[in-house]
Amino acid sequence: SRSRRHSLGRRGSLLRSLSCRGRFANYNKGMSEDTSSSEACCSIQSLPTDSTGTQDVVEEKEDGLVFTTVFKKVRAPTDEDDNSSQRAPATRRVRTVKAGTLERLVAYLVPGEESTDVGAYRACFLATYRTFTEPGLVVSLLIDGQKSAVESTDAASIGSNDEPMQLRQRNVLKLLKFWLENYPADFFNPSDNLTKVEVFAGGCCDAHESIALKETIVNVTADVNRHSQAAWIDRILHTGDTMGVQPFHLFTFQPQDMASSLTAEDARLFQAVVPHECLSYTRDLKLAPAPTVRACINHFNRISLVVIATVLDHCVAARAKAIGHWIQIAQHCRTMRNFSGLRAIVAGLQSSSVYRLQQSWHIVPQDKQAMFEELADLFQADSNHKTSRDLLAKEGTAKSIQGKRTPASQHGVVPYLGTFLTDLTMVHTAHKDKTQDGLINFYKKRQEFEILATLTLYQKVSANYNLPHSPHLVRWLTSTPCLTEDENYRRSEQLEPTTTTTSENSSIFRRTRRSPHKTAERNSKLIILNRSSSEISSLSHTPPPLVTPSTLVVRVSISNEANCCYKSILLNESERTGSVIRSALEKHGITSSPSSQYKLVQVLEDSRQVEIPDNVNVFYALASLTNPMLTLKLKESTVQ
Repeated sequence: SRSRRHSLGRRGSLLRSLSCRGRFANYNKGMSEDTSSSEACCSIQSLPTDSTGTQDVVEEKEDGLVFTTVFKKVRAPTDEDDNSSQRAPATRRVRTVKAGTLERLVAYLVPGEESTDVGAYRACFLATYRTFTEPGLVVSLLIDGQKSAVESTDAASIGSNDEPMQLRQRNVLKLLKFWLENYPADFFNPSDNLTKVEVFAGGCCDAHESIALKETIVNVTADVNRHSQAAWIDRILHTGDTMGVQPFHLFTFQPQDMASSLTAEDARLFQAVVPHECLSYTRDLKLAPAPTVRACINHFNRISLVVIATVLDHCVAARAKAIGHWIQIAQHCRTMRNFSGLRAIVAGLQSSSVYRLQQSWHIVPQDKQAMFEELADLFQADSNHKTSRDLLAKEGTAKSIQGKRTPASQHGVVPYLGTFLTDLTMVHTAHKDKTQDGLINFYKKRQEFEILATLTLYQKVSANYNLPHSPHLVRWLTSTPCLTEDENYRRSEQLEPTTTTTSENSSIFRRTRRSPHKTAERNSKLIILNRSSSEISSLSHTPPPLVTPSTLVVRVSISNEANCCYKSILLNESERTGSVIRSALEKHGITSSPSSQYKLVQVLEDSRQVEIPDNVNVFYALASLTNPMLTLKLKESTVQ
């Protein structure tokens, strides 16, 4: 087949195999490693021999598979007794799967002979395959493939050496054992998958590996109730069980104790997240409800709602006290590296219904206002949230945490889950699922796997916390009455009506003249990426998700309605005109009219109107990002 070759310099970019193999070392444990490189079927030109470190990248095609192969010149090792400095550089060959058919991708999980190391490939496949197939089909292909190999061996070479077949069978058994240990849910829903594995294990000639797989089946089956933890979390957070809840108030909890309890709960939920559920959530796969992801999201949003509810008190002094109390809690969350809880609190304080309370902010102590601004600055959206990314990379590893003078019980980190969900969304948007040849784009799977591997790394670090869990706090969070976005804003208006004087003399900006609220209105709450507007709960608050693409809360009206009613929808930087129109119609409860009958118009502050063309990126087409107001108008052809 034809090959594509690129010569790269010593510091040239390399199509990397996954850098997280060490984090998934168990994937390689017990698996055979491939060392042969004789499978290549394309001719390679002679490599340059004049520079050590030169890399050549070649695309190789085999039957149903496409590989990216890297040939790298490395300095050959010299013998201690050899004083010669002139050594011909050795060539190192690294192959990674770029694309393939489902059958060939599954077959490559278990090579029939020693070839290249496929440990990272197995890890990537098992973590991401649910986006292009289902567990039952993979199990069938593995088992049927082994049966076909046995039948072909028996028919073609009776009495000959069957060592390759036995090696493949042994590797299938090891792979199924590892798969069952790490992703048991794939075999229990439906249970037919487990039955297939049991039957296969019983008919294998490798007694040792067969017995090991059978023992794993027994252990996992006996422990199956443990794998319903996700449903338990989802049930606790959605039912709002208030049995035995005492009439707690915000000030019942000391700021440090509150932050400690929040961190313990945030860490527990973050550790419970099943990484591959993040892929299902960002793709909105209805067959995969992703309960552990939704549990984290609901908890985050609940914290923000409780922040708003506890601030909107009748008394100005009480509102200011509540704001200061939450700022202290947020600062303690920052100290404990609970970036999720910190983000949730800042989001609540930056919501439009709280941030506009100028009288209340005016009597918040200046030191607490300065503290709040520093915390809010951590989540600025500049340069793809570089500040928060760098902070997490600097303080999020176990090594960096242990080097700090903090109690051992606080040696953990809770990152913001929206970081990973948004990165997965960006990868999904940037890369297609299939290549032009109709093959599964496995390069995309590797990109997704790197994100999931990073998430898994932080989950391990978060397990270093040793903080007491407070069921009272959980019950208080779930039982505190909360309002919708519109209800919160109306209540805020009732408490502190907007006047010309107060809007011109906003005390919150008096010292710095910088308005974080402008950033706030360009973003929304937590993780509502790739969600229809009907799923977006009624928060319009801020700040942006930790590493999410830019988002914006816009208000949209329907021009032909008798009463002009604006509804808030979330706009992200990848949405097209048609998608925004459909979201707006859904928000207004209009399902009878197709979106193609409407056009999208932006209404500027001076009453000018700018029509947004069809099928463009609305986020970048807006004439102004300050308090954007949109309206839907029927197209002239429809009106006539």
